[in-house]
Amino acid sequence: MLLPQTLVALGALRLPEGTPWTWVACNALLYSALAFTLSPLVGAGAAAGITLVLYFAVGAAHNLWPGVVNAIPVSPYPGPGTHWSSALALAAVAVATHVRTRGSTAWAQRERAGD
Repeated sequence: MLLPQTLVALGALRLPEGTPWTWVACNALLYSALAFTLSPLVGAGAAAGITLVLYFAVGAAHNLWPGVVNAIPVSPYPGPGTHWSSALALAAVAVATHVRTRGSTAWAQRERAGD
């Protein structure tokens, strides 16, 4: 979950002065936390696929229905507002999921128990 935040911070260093970028960090945390939450439950590939589909679906929703911004906890472009509480809550859920599942799917845990 920290790699996307590191990339956002490094990219922000190259932005012109006064360019808003905190909404990108918030969204990066939200989407990476979603992938990390889903990966022990459905597998890494499926989690990445679900996150990518949701990323595009949210982008389409923001463009088709501008009023949906208040219902979806993802900041739209250019992102004057952020949803840090949602992003941090989902990050906490991701950590709790990994602690509970020890970072692996139920299938992998059954395979390991069978060895």
